[in-house]
Amino acid sequence: KNTRAIMNQLRDANSQDDIKIAIVNNDFSTVHFSVKGPQQTMFENGIYHGIIKLPHEYPYTAPSIQFLSQNGRFTLNKDICINGYTAWHNDTWSPAINISAIIRAVQSLFSDLEQHGIGYDFQPNSAEVEKFKQQSKDYECQACKMKHQDLFAKQDK
Repeated sequence: KNTRAIMNQLRDANSQDDIKIAIVNNDFSTVHFSVKGPQQTMFENGIYHGIIKLPHEYPYTAPSIQFLSQNGRFTLNKDICINGYTAWHNDTWSPAINISAIIRAVQSLFSDLEQHGIGYDFQPNSAEVEKFKQQSKDYECQACKMKHQDLFAKQDK
C-alpha cells in the first residue's frame, strides 16, 4: 500500500469545507470520514459518518464504503454499491479516483433518491431523515473520536 499517496489524498480530502477525515492508530486501511448532507436536499444540515476500507492493493483495487451513523439513505454497517467507486464494481474502478472523489460520489447519492443498489435504504422517510439529521449533530464515533458537534462549528457561525 502506498502510504505516502494515501496521506496526500487524506490531506486533500480534509481540506474540503464539508468533509473531515480521521485515521485510527495510523491504520491507513480504514479511513473514517464525516460529510455534510448536500444543500437543498432533505439531508441538508446533517452530518454523516462512515468509513472507507482501503484494500492492501489500493489504489489498484477499489475500496468499500459503509456508513456508521444513521442517515435514512444508506443501511448501517453495510458495504454500499457505487458503480466505478467501490469494490462491488472493481471492473470499472480507476486508480486515478482519489478519496475526495469517493466521498463526493457518496455525498451525491444523498441527492439522487432514484439511485438504488446494495446498501441503500430504498424509501427514505422524511420524518426519519429529519430525526437522524438532528441526532447527527451529537454523533461521536467511538473508534476515531470524531465529534460532530465540534466538527464544522467554526464554519457554521
